[in-house]
Amino acid sequence: MGVVQQTLTIGRLMSLPSTGRYGSLAVVIVSTALVVGILASLMSVLSGYQQAVQNTGTEGVFLVLSEGAFSETGSELVADQALILDSAPGLMERDGNRVMSKELLRAVSLFSKGTGERANVTFRGVMMPAAAFLSDSFQIVEGRMLETGLFEVIVGRRASQEFESLELNGEFVVRGVALRVVGLFEDGGSIAESEIWIDVTAHRSVFGRIPSRMRDFILARVRLSEDEDSEARFLEFLESDDRLGLEAHRETTYYSERLPGFLSIIETIGYPLLALMSVGAIIALLNAFYSALIERKRHYAVLRALGFGALPISASMIVEALSVALVGGLLATAIVYTLLNGRELSVMGAGTGGAQTIFDIALTWQVLFTAVAVACAIGILGGLLPAIGAARRSVTRVLQGK
Repeated sequence: MGVVQQTLTIGRLMSLPSTGRYGSLAVVIVSTALVVGILASLMSVLSGYQQAVQNTGTEGVFLVLSEGAFSETGSELVADQALILDSAPGLMERDGNRVMSKELLRAVSLFSKGTGERANVTFRGVMMPAAAFLSDSFQIVEGRMLETGLFEVIVGRRASQEFESLELNGEFVVRGVALRVVGLFEDGGSIAESEIWIDVTAHRSVFGRIPSRMRDFILARVRLSEDEDSEARFLEFLESDDRLGLEAHRETTYYSERLPGFLSIIETIGYPLLALMSVGAIIALLNAFYSALIERKRHYAVLRALGFGALPISASMIVEALSVALVGGLLATAIVYTLLNGRELSVMGAGTGGAQTIFDIALTWQVLFTAVAVACAIGILGGLLPAIGAARRSVTRVLQGK
């Protein structure tokens, strides 16, 4: 009989655990499921946010911020800078207008539909129609486009679903000013769908009543033409004029480089904590299979006496440990998929003044593969030492009761 056949035969012979081992195997399955479930949940949250970030930004679109600004809200674009920026070369033109939106950004507090508590939402002052031309995916799906100078807004689809009063024709009050929702928009699943947009002059009117908060603009978003040298000419323009003090960031990479605080905690604390939990699962598996080794020592001795090799015996124990851990891993991923996949999550965005970014949790194939791989690693590592112990058992000593 070959090694594989021997391994399968031993596996069948040892497949029915004794009543006393059910408890320890249950501990192994639960501990593995806990580790894999938390890992899959955290990775699904990160994956969902990263998908939203990947959907944010168009090739050729740049954010123009003041030098040294760490975020959009930390930037300032004064009137003189804005006037000079109007003459920048290399910009795309649509309907006779240069595609440049000079913007203001704040967070406003509204009631969440889910919790009934107040949460912040991004309130962006934009220049239309330029802002609509910054993304090829932007479209009004209900209602109409906002008009210049009026106290009316258009709302991203996700923000409309998350917050009260943001449905079409809904009204809400900011700083004593009543604002009406005249349209809902989509933008290919981007972060912009978590925002409220208003004409920039109306935005300034709402918040300009407080002198300490009056700013001309905080940033500009521009879209460059498709000419090969448009980017070089634009960047050279910014760098060559000392009066500007501005720097440009590619929109396609700007947001991905700035993880919200909650998601940063996942990377810096969550994963190391999961590593420690994995050690606990491995210890539980070691305990269960060392107990099995003691219980089965005479069985293994008999098998050795019948001609079964040490390798098939150790391999069968590793396969058994792998199977138990895999059950826990698959159980956990099934629960995570059922409870979390596709659900919307709202987290505080980076550099948005505490406003919420809304996205779908995504248990992707990559997340699933990683979760199952971790379960397999726990099974292999937990079964390896008992398997070596089983292979090294002396037939003579075991039959002598030693």
